Formats: sequence, structure tokens, C-alpha cells
Amino acid sequence: MGLSRMVVLGLLAEYVPMHGHQLRRQADAMHVGCWGSVSPGALYSELHQLEAEGLIELVCQR
Repeated sequence: MGLSRMVVLGLLAEYVPMHGHQLRRQADAMHVGCWGSVSPGALYSELHQLEAEGLIELVCQR
């Protein structure tokens, strides 16, 4: 399992519900790019992949 996937799953486990921008901001606050070399694009890519695999669910709030 890649580091970007672990970051996304860890943040979602801690802060659900969360949208992509919130996830990116939290990762930035934790300096994930410095210690893990995880780019913001990788986080969004992992979100889409996890949804495609049925591991997370998109929830629309209105």
C-alpha cells in the first residue's frame, strides 16, 4: 500500500466526513509533503481510486 493511500485513509478515519480540499489542507498542516513526499495531486488521485474500488463512498450534502 502506497503512502498517499495510507495518508488518505488515515485522515478519513480521523476526520470523516471530509471533502478533497479539507483533506489536502489537513495533509498540508501535517507537512505530509515534507516527510512523505506526497503531492496534493496524489491525494486527489487516491480519493478517486478508493471510490472506484468501493472502499469509500461519495456523499453529497446540500
